[in-house]
Amino acid sequence: MRSGRFAEAHRDLTDAHQRASALGTPHYVARAAAHLGELLAQMGRLQEACVHIDTALAQLETLGQPSWLAELRAISAHVRATMGDKDRARVQAGLSEEIAEQIGRLELYSETAWHLAAARGLIGDDEGAKRAAQFGAESFAEDASHMDSELASSYGRLPWNRNIAAFSKGRHVPLRIDTP
Repeated sequence: MRSGRFAEAHRDLTDAHQRASALGTPHYVARAAAHLGELLAQMGRLQEACVHIDTALAQLETLGQPSWLAELRAISAHVRATMGDKDRARVQAGLSEEIAEQIGRLELYSETAWHLAAARGLIGDDEGAKRAAQFGAESFAEDASHMDSELASSYGRLPWNRNIAAFSKGRHVPLRIDTP
C-alpha cells in the first residue's frame, strides 16, 4: 500500500475482505475493511473510504481490540478532516485519544499520532496537532530505543515518522491523507 501500487493493493485487499467475509472471520473482515478504507483515502476516494472505515469501526467495537480501535479512529479523523468534516474529525480524534489514554503506552503509536496530528492540524486545532506530534515523536524514540540501529534507521524513514519529525520542527508537511 505504501509503495504507491494502489491498483494492486486495492485488488488484494478487496479479495482479502471477500474471503474473510466468506469464511466468517470478523476480526479479519474488520482488518481488511480498515486497510481498504485507508487505501481508498490515500487514493482520494474519501467517501468510499468512510464506508469501509465505519464498517470496520462498528466491527472492532465488539471485538475487544482497543489499540487497533484507537488507530482506526485516528485514521477516521484524518479522513474526515481531509473531507472538511471538522465535527466528525474532532469526535473521532477525541475518541482515539481517549482510548490511548485508557490503555497507556501503545507500541508503534507514532503512526496513530501522525494521523491525529494531521487531523487536528486540518481542523485548525494547532495546539492539539502539536501535542499529538510531540507524543508521536516520543513514541518513536521509545520504540526505536528497543531496536537495533539498522531497524531503528528503517523505522525512522517510514512516512509518518518523517512527517512527525518535520511537523514537530515547524516544517511544512502535507496534512491531507490523499496527498503523498
